[in-house]
Order: sequence, then structure tokens, then C-alpha cells
Amino acid sequence: MLALAELLALVDGRLVSARVTSLLNEAEASGGADSSDATVVRAVAELERAGAGDLAFCVGGRSLPAKALESCAASVILVPRGAAAKLSTTTGSAVLIEVRDPRHAATLVLQHLHPRRPAALGIHATAVLGDDVKIADGVTIGPYAVLGDGAQVGVNSEIGAGCVLEADVVIGNDCLVHPNATIYRGCRLGDRVEVHAGVVIGSDGFGYVREGATHIKMPQIGTVVIGDDVEVGANSCVDRATLSETRIGSRTKIDNLVQVGHNCDIGEDCALGGLVGLSGGTIFEDGVIAGGNVGTAGHQRIGRGAMLAAKTGVLGDVSPGAVVCGTPQMEIGLFKRVAGAWRRLPDLLRRVRRLEQKVDAELARRDTSGRAVE
Repeated sequence: MLALAELLALVDGRLVSARVTSLLNEAEASGGADSSDATVVRAVAELERAGAGDLAFCVGGRSLPAKALESCAASVILVPRGAAAKLSTTTGSAVLIEVRDPRHAATLVLQHLHPRRPAALGIHATAVLGDDVKIADGVTIGPYAVLGDGAQVGVNSEIGAGCVLEADVVIGNDCLVHPNATIYRGCRLGDRVEVHAGVVIGSDGFGYVREGATHIKMPQIGTVVIGDDVEVGANSCVDRATLSETRIGSRTKIDNLVQVGHNCDIGEDCALGGLVGLSGGTIFEDGVIAGGNVGTAGHQRIGRGAMLAAKTGVLGDVSPGAVVCGTPQMEIGLFKRVAGAWRRLPDLLRRVRRLEQKVDAELARRDTSGRAVE
């Protein structure tokens, strides 16, 4: 839990201003000690469901949800900068704290209240370790995990139950590999990487050569290299390169059920939503965001900071900073105009048919009157 004074210290440097009730004065007077339940944050809850001892946060946007704020029973509410003066008389006894980014501040609180639970250190008796495996200090190897010859696991990393790390896999420091993940031979993960359950890293790329009516498999002898602070969601797959490396840059986040094809090069600080499918050789420069169910044709380059809206089908390169949508991809403003035109198509079709009928009738009238028909 967090006393109010501790909460303010936690978000120090991100706190813009605070409109605090007498509860804060009580907490400060007691040196940060808990003077009542209202001065203590025990949990983070949704604005509509928060109660005493909870911290809620309001992201804002065009307007703040005044009714939800008025009825909120949280002890502390984080609001955007400049909002407290407008809302202080409508939020009961809640302490309002203005911050630059309420969601980020709430994330800091959640990280404090819910740290990564310590694992039972050591190697489980049922784990299978090959020859020349290197296990650093503070490592946990769960039940029935299998580590191939030459595999390496860095300091304080955890390998969950049923995981398979094939020969020469390298896991960095402070990594967490959840149960039943599989990492194929020679793949390398940086530090603080989190791999969720069911993930497959380093499976063969979809590489075939067509000979007549037959598909001949091209051996996939490359690898996968994942940077620091990457998270790969449950049941996602990252294929190994044909000859070189499939790369995932540092701090990139990948949602569940994502397919990254062979030889893809994903830059740093990218985000891939669920069901994204990247064909082989796709390049994401740094900071690209791909919404759910985005698909790319092979060997496309997506420029730095570009945003691909959900269900976008990328059939060509995308310029840096562009926001695109649709299949094939188009600038978001154009897509909205096209979508508006789609909705008008039935009416436009009826109008065209009526015009055709009028033209046919006029042509028939001219024909019967002996006038030339154009």
C-alpha cells in the first residue's frame, strides 16, 4: 500500500500540481504515516468501480466524465494537468492530483503495488539440461523445462514450466519466459525480455521455391535476435531468417497471436496489435504502430513513426509519419472519404439506373419520331 505522501514521492517529477484536501495535511503532519483509510492507496481501480483506499485515474481527452468523477468513491483520483480547479467541488472527499499523464502515473503506482513476484529459485528436479548449459545466478528453471546443449540463461531470469530452449539459445538477464514457450536453436534474447505462454521463436520461415507444380523447401538456417525490454504476447510466432537474422528491436511490444515472418526487421519502440501478420522481409522502422489484424505483403518498408490502422492491408511502402488505413493502404483522410462514398453507393446506383431509364426512353422517343439516334 501507499500513504499519500509516498504516492506524491513516487510520481515526483511528473506531478504538475495537486489540489489536496486536509487529508494530505494529516498525512504530512504524521510524517507520512497512515492517519486513516482515505490517506492510503491499497489498489488501483476503474473510475466507476473504485472505493475507499483505491486510486482511480481519469485520462480525459476532449472532456472529462463529470458524472463518473462526481460519483467516484476513490480515495485518490489522478487527473490531467489543469483539471483539478474545475472538478474540486464535484468529487466529494477524494484527493485530486494533477499529473502530466494520468495513465503513466497510474502505471507507476501499479508497478509499485504489484512487483514481479519472486520465483522459487533453483532448477526443478524434472527439468532436463543438456551439455555445457550455462545458468547464471538467481535463475529459476520450472518443472519439465528442457534446455538444449550450450543454452545460456542470464542473471535472475525465469524459465517457466514446460518451456523448450533448444541448443545454443541465449537468454539475457532478468528475462521471464512463461510456461510452454519454445525457443528454437541459436536464437538470442536481450535483457528484461518477457515471452508469454505458447510463443514460438525461431521456427522455420515460410520459404519455398516453386519447381513446376511443386513447392521445394529452402532450408532456413538463419536466426532470431530480440533486443532489450521486448514483450511477446501469448501464442505469437517469430520465424527465423532464411540466411541471416529476423530482428525485433528494443522496447518493441507484440500482442497475442502475431505472426512475424522470416527476415523481418522490426525497429525499436514499435507496437504490434493482436493478429498482425507480417510477411517475410517486412521492415518496420522505429516507432511504428500497427493496429489489430494488420497484414503486409512481403518486403515492404514502413517508415519511422508511421501508424497502420486496424485491418490495414499494406501492399506498398509507407512514408515516415504517415497514418494509413484500408486495403490497399491509403492516407487516413482519403480512406474516410472513400468509406463515406461506399455508404452512398446504393443510393448512387439507384440514381444511375433512373438516369439510364430516362436516357433509354428519350432514345426510343427519338427513334420513333425519325430523329437521329446518337
